[in-house]
Amino acid sequence: VGTLAPPAPVGAAAGAGAGRAAMAGAAAAGAGGSAAGAAETALHIFVDDSNIFLNAQRVLQPPAAEGAPPRVFVNRRVRLNVAALAARVQDGRRTVQRVVLGSVAAGAGSSVTAPHWKRCGFEVHEAQRPDGAGEQFVDDALIAQIQAKLGQFRDRGRTLVLLTGDGNGNSGRVSFVETVDRALQEGWAVELWSWRVCTSRRYEDYAREYAEPVCGRPRFVLRHLDDIRDEITWLAEPRGEAEARRAGLEETLARQRREREAHNALRRRHEAEDAAGLQILSESGAGDAERPGPLVRSESEDRLRKEKAEEERLAREEEETVRVIAALQRAEEDDLRSQQRVEESLVQQEAWARQEAEAERLRAEREGGEASLRLAMTLEMEGFTCESCRETLPLGDLFLPAKCACGDAARFCIECLRGWAESQISDQAQVPMMCPGKCAGGVLQQGELNNLVAQRMWIKYLMLERIQPMRDNPR
Repeated sequence: VGTLAPPAPVGAAAGAGAGRAAMAGAAAAGAGGSAAGAAETALHIFVDDSNIFLNAQRVLQPPAAEGAPPRVFVNRRVRLNVAALAARVQDGRRTVQRVVLGSVAAGAGSSVTAPHWKRCGFEVHEAQRPDGAGEQFVDDALIAQIQAKLGQFRDRGRTLVLLTGDGNGNSGRVSFVETVDRALQEGWAVELWSWRVCTSRRYEDYAREYAEPVCGRPRFVLRHLDDIRDEITWLAEPRGEAEARRAGLEETLARQRREREAHNALRRRHEAEDAAGLQILSESGAGDAERPGPLVRSESEDRLRKEKAEEERLAREEEETVRVIAALQRAEEDDLRSQQRVEESLVQQEAWARQEAEAERLRAEREGGEASLRLAMTLEMEGFTCESCRETLPLGDLFLPAKCACGDAARFCIECLRGWAESQISDQAQVPMMCPGKCAGGVLQQGELNNLVAQRMWIKYLMLERIQPMRDNPR
């Protein structure tokens, strides 16, 4: 309905025909890949619908300042042109499997994109999302289907085409990254299509690691959908304009109904007048000469026929207006469902980002602990020389902060470090307290300070921590 209707499909359901011809130029230029080399392979396409659709609405903006990270703008009017995307991904190549998995809110019929995927020949599966919760086990279902195909076809010459940027650990279960790794190990080629805003760094690492082609074709190809955004997305009508359009259509519908009711009343009055005239003539016993002639009856019948045709025309116009209003209402409902899915996706992606950051922190701590252990084993045999008092002491007197990067460069005994820490607290130095060595970045943790300094100094340090924000920002 106007701008609310998605663009016409590009190509047939399999992405061939006109869509294939339209994509040939871009494919030859490198944007769509090498069709000549890929034509020998069999494509297995798997789509994470929520990831692709929702991240299409997250548009990367230039950074506010040089060196700053790019900004993300959420535009909920963005819609996905599924037919164009399917045609671009397939690019006329032989496709033996097309699978889409997504989710819908509890009680909803289907997602916004599901009918379009089905028209393009994709097998669509959708799970119900519980109220107030995000997707559950949708990734697992898609991963299970991919793993089944990897186990079924162990020969070379097959390509896994995966549409997602999801690289999270999937709560300890098998993840997309592990599935891609297995496909590469078993000789499959992998094409991954995703939006830059959600592409995991693991896939970027794969693109560098498997950059060298094997048997004339690349092992792993990473394609960003941002490069073809204008081709595969469109903008829905703004909500304010849509509401105004709907209000105008409802006013038109009310006017059409009034016109049809008035026309029906006029036609019924004419029919009643004709019937009353015939009844009067019949009761008065008028002869044949006084009865209406053929010409009069013909004019009456013509008038009734025209009135009936006009009534049918008004009814058709009214039905068309009702259909347009219903389409607008469905579009508004789709917009609301889409907005809900975007918000749920943002919450979920923030949770995944926190999980990845926590995993990175634990990995760094583990690596730091291993380095400390190696240093401890060396010191156990040799002892150490304190950088402050310059005495050679046994290992038991060494204090090495867990977050310190000094390593062999600086070693302090417990007594020297305790005296230094207490003097820093007495002087109300900056918190958190930094390592006195040469690493210029090591931080003494709270637990380490608590075990190191006297109790009264520890209490004073906690007070310094509480007032530090006011010292940083006096206003």
